[in-house]
Amino acid sequence: SGTAAIDEQGLTVFAGDFEAQAACTLGMIAALIAPTGATLADVRQATAFFKHPQHAERFASIARRFGMAHVPTVDVIADVCRDDLLFELDATVVLR
Repeated sequence: SGTAAIDEQGLTVFAGDFEAQAACTLGMIAALIAPTGATLADVRQATAFFKHPQHAERFASIARRFGMAHVPTVDVIADVCRDDLLFELDATVVLR
């Protein structure tokens, strides 16, 4: 399933701030995969869900900052799982 900017109590964080939500989401994915020895460099494909189309272009620069420029990403403009979320990411990691 996808991951989004949701804290340990299940609450949305950075409501209304796309860049902070996207960066938080990537940080959460990095933390989730770290115990396996994986990093964001091991992401091989992703599907990004955007509430607003203008955020797709902004995500490309955030992905570059997190070392994910190489990742083929399908961008989907759609409702995200919660009204206050602007972004969600589903990613596949491959380890050798």
